Amino acid sequence: MEKQTRQQRKDFAKTLYLSEREITQKEIAARVGVTEATVSKWVREEEWERLKTSVVGGREELLGWLHAQLNAIREAVSGREENNFVSSREADTITKLTNAIKKLETETNIAHKVEVAQQFLVWLRANDSEKAMEFLPLFDAFIKESLR
Repeated sequence: MEKQTRQQRKDFAKTLYLSEREITQKEIAARVGVTEATVSKWVREEEWERLKTSVVGGREELLGWLHAQLNAIREAVSGREENNFVSSREADTITKLTNAIKKLETETNIAHKVEVAQQFLVWLRANDSEKAMEFLPLFDAFIKESLR
């Protein structure tokens, strides 16, 4: 496998941090290939704990709110008697909202992949611990590739 960039390592660490409930920073560091101090720095500087709280509790609520904003713009434009085209300012807002929705859905998609794999790994460990040890590096490679 090709060497990962620092940003790819950070993205993988962030995915693990946000999606695996009981994972330690030491485990993340080992799986990502950086020091524990580096993971700790990323968590602190980028406020991953705050993000983890918001992703876990508010994803659906935030998506609903973003979609409501898009609908409000659409309704405002449709309700105009004349010039029912979006303005450049409205178009800019629409672009920003759709990008935010896409980003939230993409990050959540990867987090969902990790969550499903964790559930599978728990089951696999109970049934065949050797296979579980074989599975983990393959899964890590899959997630790293998904982040590209």
